[in-house]
Amino acid sequence: MRRLQQQADAHALPIKTFTREITPGSFTSSYFDVIVVSRFLDRSICNAIMESLKPNGLLFYQTYTRHKTSDLGPKKPRFLLAENELLQIFSPLTRVYYRENAGLGMIQQGLRNEAQFIGQKRVLNSLSE
Repeated sequence: MRRLQQQADAHALPIKTFTREITPGSFTSSYFDVIVVSRFLDRSICNAIMESLKPNGLLFYQTYTRHKTSDLGPKKPRFLLAENELLQIFSPLTRVYYRENAGLGMIQQGLRNEAQFIGQKRVLNSLSE
């Protein structure tokens, strides 16, 4: 996070990075333009994550799946996604990208045992509808 903030500052980009303790009560409604979650799963905070996105905000979520081709990642089922589970959890968001990378292609290469999701909190504009 520090390196990302340094790069943003060096290029005069209006980006503010920070790390937060995450509990269902630690999120503020419509606060974030972008949320990135990597290799972490706590289903109890998923609704709060969606609620904390600003209109048109983006969620980038990547974590481990139950379908594994190696021993990488957690072993306990509560920390592993079922097939297409991210699509179900974040169904209120508009899917921009989704992929599960277990048995696709050459299983010795690339990302494995993970699902990747990008979703957007779309807000309909009543003037254009």
